[in-house]
Amino acid sequence: MKNISNSNFIVVAHILTSVPSEDLKQYLINKKVKNLLYIGHPLYYMKGRPGSFYEVYKKGILLKKIEYPNLSMPALPRYFIDFFLTTFWVFRHHKKWDIVISLDNLNTISALFLRLIGQTKKVIYYTIDYTPQRFVNSILNNFYHYLDKVCLKYADLTWNVSPRIAEGREKIQGLEQNVYNKQIVVPIGVWPSKKKSKNLLKIHKHTLVYAGGLSKHQGVQLVLKAIPLIVKKIKDFKFIVIGLGGYESELKKMCKRLKIEKYVEFKGYIEKHEDVMKIISQCGLAVAMYNKNFAKWSYYADPSKIKAYLGAGVPVITTNLTYLAQELVDNKCGLVVPYNHRAFALLVVEYLEYSYSLKSYREHAIKFSNKFAWDTIFDAALTKLYKF
Repeated sequence: MKNISNSNFIVVAHILTSVPSEDLKQYLINKKVKNLLYIGHPLYYMKGRPGSFYEVYKKGILLKKIEYPNLSMPALPRYFIDFFLTTFWVFRHHKKWDIVISLDNLNTISALFLRLIGQTKKVIYYTIDYTPQRFVNSILNNFYHYLDKVCLKYADLTWNVSPRIAEGREKIQGLEQNVYNKQIVVPIGVWPSKKKSKNLLKIHKHTLVYAGGLSKHQGVQLVLKAIPLIVKKIKDFKFIVIGLGGYESELKKMCKRLKIEKYVEFKGYIEKHEDVMKIISQCGLAVAMYNKNFAKWSYYADPSKIKAYLGAGVPVITTNLTYLAQELVDNKCGLVVPYNHRAFALLVVEYLEYSYSLKSYREHAIKFSNKFAWDTIFDAALTKLYKF
C-alpha cells in the first residue's frame, strides 16, 4: 500500500450516533496522516445531539474542534447549509487536499465541487446504505437517485459496504456494473476489542443486548413481545437496550403494556464506543432482528451492529434478511430465526438454557470477526484507489 502518512485527508459525513466515518477517522489518526479535516453534519435534528462540527488533526494530534448548535429545520435548507459549511471550512484551512472521503451522495456532491475548483485531487464516494425508496415523494426520490448516479460516475472510486448495493443500482437504476465499474466492496469492520470477556463466570449468561438506533425496522419491539414467553423459562432474564431514536417512547410504552419493565433496561446513548463494547461483551447473546416489512435499508446494508457484537465476542440472533446471515450459521457464531416472537422466544431459551455451547459460540464469534479488522479493510480499500 502507498504510504499515506504524508497525505492530507478530508472526511465528511452525516452523523446521528456511531457511523463508519468515526472508524475511518480513527484509522487515519492511527496512521498519523499529515493533515486530517473531519467534518460532521447532523443526519437530522435530535435534542441533545451536536450540530455541524469539524475537527483538525495533524500527525494524529487533535489541534482544533469547532461545534455549532443543532437547530431544528426542514431537511432541504439543512442540506444547503451543510454544503456551505463543508466548502467554507475547507477553504478557511488554506490547504490543498489529496483525498476527500465523503459518506452519502449529498456530501459527495460537496466533495466533487471541491475537486472541480482544485481544492482536492481525489474523491471517494463512501456508500454506507442504499434503498430504492429514500423519500416517499417521487420527485425527491428520483432526484436523490440522480445524485447517486452523478457521484458514481464522477468519483474516483466508490466504496460500497455490501455487494448488494451495486446489484441494487443495476437492477433499480439501470447502472450496469461493467459500465460503472469503479465500485468496490468495503465492508463494515471491527476494532480488535480489549473488552472481550473471556471469563465465563463474568458473563451474564441470561442477558440479551441490543445496541443501535431505535426505529421500527430494527425489531426491538419483537424482542419485547417475546419476553413474557422467555421469562416463563428463564426467571433471571434481562434485556439491555443501548441507543436512541424516534421509536424509543413507543418501546417504553410497550414495556408497560406487557408488564415487563423489570426485565428491560434502556441505557440511552453511550458516548464512548469502548463503554458500549464492554457492556456487550458481558452479555450472553446479542440481537439484530431486522423486519422484512421495513427492509428497504437493511437488505442492501452491511449490518454494522452484527459486526460490533461479534467483535465483542458475543454471538448474534438475527433474521435471514442480511447477506451475512448464512455465514453466521455456517461459522457457528450466530442463530437465524423467522421474524416471529414465538419462534424467537423458543430459540433464545434453547440457546441460553439448553443445546448450545456458550464458550464455543463466543470463540467462533471472535474468530469470525477477526476477518473484518478495520486496518486491513481500509488498507486494501485505499490501495485500490491508486489502481483506477
